[in-house]
Amino acid sequence: MLKEKALSVFEIDWKVEFETGVEVLDNDHKDIIQQANKILLSKRPEVGDYQLLLSKIENHFRREEKLMMEKEYPGFVRHMQDHQVISDKYKKLLAALKVPLDMPGRLRLASFIMEDIAVHVKREDKKMADHIR
Repeated sequence: MLKEKALSVFEIDWKVEFETGVEVLDNDHKDIIQQANKILLSKRPEVGDYQLLLSKIENHFRREEKLMMEKEYPGFVRHMQDHQVISDKYKKLLAALKVPLDMPGRLRLASFIMEDIAVHVKREDKKMADHIR
């Protein structure tokens, strides 16, 4: 049985370095991290929680893509391709996760959030945000 204290090592904290300065995008990013934490910190996350995280990620990507088109962001195509890679990677991760979520699965999900989502935000979203602000 997983103990809450053991699960707390997986918690992802919002960091100032994730901020883009575009409120609607920052709110989406916070919401994605919050949903990921709901899964990571739950003893028995529900199947719907994983799908909700996917929905939040994909809805956020669509919002960003709309803003990039409206503001004629020159890196739009590459940024959109990054979104597809991240989305596909999460779908593959979902297919591989065991239910109930075990420790290795939690580690893979936490790594995905920190290595794929957070790195994308810090590198690509910040560049895009500088253009659309």
